Amino acid sequence: MTGLTASERVRTWLAEVRDWSQLKLEPVPFSKCTDWRYQGGRLVHDAGRFFSVAGVRVGGTPEAPHGSDLPMIDQPEIGWLSFIIRPGPDGIEWLVQAKTEPGNLGETQLAPSVQATRSNYMQVHGGRPTRFLDLLRHSETFVSDAPHSEQGTRFLWKFNRNSVLAVSRQESPDVSGLRQWAWCSSAALRDMLADDFRVNTDARSVIATAPWALVSGGGPLFSARVLAQSYRSRVANEIGQLALRTAPFGQRHLARWQPVPLDGLAGWTMTDRALCDGEGRDAVACFEISVNGREVDHWCQPFLMQPDPADHVLFMRVTGTGAEFFVRIYQEAGFGARRELGPSLHSAFATPEDLQSWAAAAGASELIALKQSDEGGRFMHAEGAYRIVRVQGAPKQKVNPAGQWVTLAALERLAARPGGTTNELRTLISLILSTEFDRACSVL
Repeated sequence: MTGLTASERVRTWLAEVRDWSQLKLEPVPFSKCTDWRYQGGRLVHDAGRFFSVAGVRVGGTPEAPHGSDLPMIDQPEIGWLSFIIRPGPDGIEWLVQAKTEPGNLGETQLAPSVQATRSNYMQVHGGRPTRFLDLLRHSETFVSDAPHSEQGTRFLWKFNRNSVLAVSRQESPDVSGLRQWAWCSSAALRDMLADDFRVNTDARSVIATAPWALVSGGGPLFSARVLAQSYRSRVANEIGQLALRTAPFGQRHLARWQPVPLDGLAGWTMTDRALCDGEGRDAVACFEISVNGREVDHWCQPFLMQPDPADHVLFMRVTGTGAEFFVRIYQEAGFGARRELGPSLHSAFATPEDLQSWAAAAGASELIALKQSDEGGRFMHAEGAYRIVRVQGAPKQKVNPAGQWVTLAALERLAARPGGTTNELRTLISLILSTEFDRACSVL
């Protein structure tokens, strides 16, 4: 691979692992999905572990959809997502994994060094052990380490431990004989954060919640003036205001939900082939999977399907003190009594009129866009569009009933708070940290 840049070498390696993985998917009816059964109104695994697919009926709240019946994933265990990092000649190096997930668009994507559910790393599947798990378990030098949520519209109360472990070069794992792991420079990783379908959602979550300086490569994190100003700004009372607005609140405002059998969801149809939505489109279906390089090379499982791409937008405006970003407050069924900060626009939720006017005002322009497949281990080909849009028609006030404008300095601290930001916002933060976004803002 002589003559290629560092990021091009990683992209080539990903393609080679994808070809080697030989992923094969075969739709199967529920009755033929090995080790799974329909019991108690939900799809469950014979081991009683991993996850189940349950039906829920969500009550109306000011923030949540009203009267929604939908299937959701119930996975009452905390997974572990962790990068191992070490010093390198050109700054920090990241141990990245080329992970092939059955639901990924593009199949093989960059993943954290360790990405495992608790059932997997406890080897409930009877397969191979999770590589590098013992290193994490016996270490105390975590640069960041906190639980963060998954999609609250599709998971019930699901968290993953997001961590970054720093080791010396002498202590770092030797991966020279491992096909699916490689050391990657911060510069190469930043380059690929703007690539469609190449860095998975779990890797983006860990990067967004860790100290952002880790991807700087030893130099300034941002060269664009409006971003550098925003990152140097004083946080003032932005954090405190949002902490109060997202704190647990009274019972009358909870996103109440109750269990409903999958075959009893209003407007849905369940056959042995699939659970279909009101338009007859597959919403839950089972697949038989074979793939090289996983802890288990062959298995069956149900997936949540997503017929239409989702759209997530983060608004940015430029003020005298640099760039500001509008984070919106969401209460999603899977968050229970909690609220989290998310994107300015989320296609699963209605958009307040004033936010609609900002997007429609003259001068609004898209700065960067990303296509991403979300959670390829549980969703089948769930495409999300992530965009950062500069708006110029927003009023000067920082606080809005739907959310608040924040600087990059505040956004970094908010992202690090356990359970403080949605999965979708963390993906958009990873896009802010990309080399391409810094370049796009250099002319502002």
